[in-house]
Amino acid sequence: MKFVTFKTDAGRTSPGVLTDSLDGVVDLGDRFRDMLSLIDGGAPALAQAEALRRSPGRVHPLSQVTLLAPLPNPRRLRDCSVFEEHMQGGVNFVRKMGIDPNAKIPDVWYQKPIYYKGNHLSVAGPEAEIVRPCYGEKLDYELEIACITGKRGTTIPREQAHEHIFGYTIFNDVSVRNTAAGELQGGWA
Repeated sequence: MKFVTFKTDAGRTSPGVLTDSLDGVVDLGDRFRDMLSLIDGGAPALAQAEALRRSPGRVHPLSQVTLLAPLPNPRRLRDCSVFEEHMQGGVNFVRKMGIDPNAKIPDVWYQKPIYYKGNHLSVAGPEAEIVRPCYGEKLDYELEIACITGKRGTTIPREQAHEHIFGYTIFNDVSVRNTAAGELQGGWA
């Protein structure tokens, strides 16, 4: 299923799921307050969403709604650095900016997941205007894939990790590079 959050012309925001033809949105708002309540509902909620998708009661044409971020209000936002090539790009950036000419990928990166905490209150949807802050000289973006966790847990064994994944989406990480360069002087954050 391809989940979305959308806004109607009347201004109502609702979770939904795309129709098989991808030209409509099945409104899940009668059963779920928002995407987080659907995620929190686990397998029974997914079964309800699937049943609604298969026998759509209220379908909005995609052309008549505004798509928002699929998960517009995540509880947390962690941006993980899991590709060595991406990390090397960051090291090269630090060197180029003159922050640390001897920068290298830290040994700890090879030992455990490294991430920075993103602002979960600044999520924007498709076609949304990204406003450059007054202190920002250069906006930069990176195409990323987001992994949305559903089932909670701690100290999860690697072989059970997939049980905790709700789904995936495309995520564009937008940052102000001149601010990031200054923050990097304090270390990998």
